[in-house]
Amino acid sequence: MRLALFFFPLLLMACSSGPSAAKYAKKFCDCSQTLAKAKIQVDNGRMEADFYAELEKEQEECMGQENPLSQLKTAADSLAFEQAFLLELAKQCPSTARNYGYTLPETPAATQ
Repeated sequence: MRLALFFFPLLLMACSSGPSAAKYAKKFCDCSQTLAKAKIQVDNGRMEADFYAELEKEQEECMGQENPLSQLKTAADSLAFEQAFLLELAKQCPSTARNYGYTLPETPAATQ
């Protein structure tokens, strides 16, 4: 019975009609790979800032106006989405996540 009480909230969260972290991560990966590589070049002084700004505009157009965080009602939901997004980003396009400087939260197993 206790186990069912533990999994029921997780099931509700999985079935909610909120935004999908996996879908948003896929879109982010598709739209941001070039910009992530360019960020390193700009940071190292190997690319003009104007050209980087053009790439930023292209990435923003690709991503569109969709902001999944605006669909979430509570700070806890936003935090859960952000964590799920970062995990999906690391799975789907780890080099892009790394180039942007995104770090994954430490898991207890990883710290032991």
